[in-house]
Amino acid sequence: MPSISTRTSIRWLPEPASEPTNTVVLTGKSGIFLDVRFWKNTNVLDWAFAGYRSEDDYRTTKYHKIQALHRLSDTGTPLEVVDVGYNEPAAEGGTLECGEMVNPATGQMARYEETWHDEEHDGGIFLVNAAKTIWRAWVGRRQLALGRTFVGNPNETEAVFWAWEASRLDSGEWQRGHATDRMGQSEYLPDEARGWKKRVEWHREEWIVVEAD
Repeated sequence: MPSISTRTSIRWLPEPASEPTNTVVLTGKSGIFLDVRFWKNTNVLDWAFAGYRSEDDYRTTKYHKIQALHRLSDTGTPLEVVDVGYNEPAAEGGTLECGEMVNPATGQMARYEETWHDEEHDGGIFLVNAAKTIWRAWVGRRQLALGRTFVGNPNETEAVFWAWEASRLDSGEWQRGHATDRMGQSEYLPDEARGWKKRVEWHREEWIVVEAD
């Protein structure tokens, strides 16, 4: 089933655990996921990426990054970026993920431990635009979006990296929680998106439905 995951702590060994970010991950039943992380109480992006997760066994998970926006810069070769995590029940509840990945503070591979809280939901939708520069996801009461948009004249273009996350209120309205200064496509997916199949035209752009449930 699609799920919403929120991180409650991270530890770069041997340092103590802390939680400096608001981290939300939306994952589909096929393994497609969007992961958006903002520094707490700010609109400063720690990182954001879209990709696929696969499980070698019941506790080993690989995360294949298709598009990565790391501290507002592209990885350049995102298909070559793979993180591996090992999962087990956390002492305080939730899931403890252990593994190795790049520490944003040093730019070097380092051992880490993350604690996660997961909620499964009946439905979700994951999309990418035809140019494969923008990714969107909607699971439960959460929406995430991330991408890069090129601005400027044909001779001088600039890649603007952006991301945002939003939650749905009891009233049915969407409320954005964190967003980069340049938000790119700021529209929320409409309710009829839950019925979209394969390819759709929305806001004058073609979108590929990667997963819909």
